[in-house]
Parts: sequence; C-alpha cells; structure tokens
Amino acid sequence: MTHQPLPATHPDYATIAPLVAAILGKTGGFQELALSLPRIFRTAIDEVIDAPRTGRFTLAETVKTEKTYLGTKIEILLRAYLDFPTGQILDLSIGGIEMDIKNTTGQNWTLPPEATGVPSQPC
Repeated sequence: MTHQPLPATHPDYATIAPLVAAILGKTGGFQELALSLPRIFRTAIDEVIDAPRTGRFTLAETVKTEKTYLGTKIEILLRAYLDFPTGQILDLSIGGIEMDIKNTTGQNWTLPPEATGVPSQPC
C-alpha cells in the first residue's frame, strides 16, 4: 500500500513530500505508522482515564485539564516514536523544518502563535 497525502500537482507538494518521506522512513512505512499510531493514542488515553483507579471509562468523563494533559502525553509519545530532534521553537525538527504536534478530542484546533512565521515552516 502506498500513501500520497497530496497530488504531485499540489502547490505545497514539494514542501510536504520530503516531510512525509522522512516520517515514513523513521516509522518503517505507512502501514507500520498506521498500526503504531492507534497504540500510541491508546496508551495516552488509558493513562489519562486510568480506569482501575478512577472508575472512568471514557474521555467524556475527564475534565479540561486532563484533556490538555492527554494532548501533552500524545506529543511526548509521538516525539519519542518518531525520534526526530526537538525544534528550537516547536515540538520537533524534521530535516531542519520545525513542526508542531497538535491534536484535539473535538474539532477545535488552532495554530499556536509561536508556530506562525517560524523560518522554514510550511504554512
């Protein structure tokens, strides 16, 4: 199975394709990445919900600060999994391009102010 996030004719393809190649190279390919990401998310979610101790079973039962911690935990686990160096400003550097790791449990995501105008960052 091959994965191409953008067609080669997309105006950002030249910027994004090397990032995708670097990530897939670190992870062993798209299929391995697709198998690993759910495990990373599950590990982080299980740590936050902590069902044996709290008696909770869903993210809906967590409070806002726990959801924030969930995002931080996913970032930590994903950065360790990808094994790219930490960026000077953002979460990691892939081939000299600083990238931020963002996730949400809903549809409310934004780019942080520190991510705008970062040199070499595709936007």
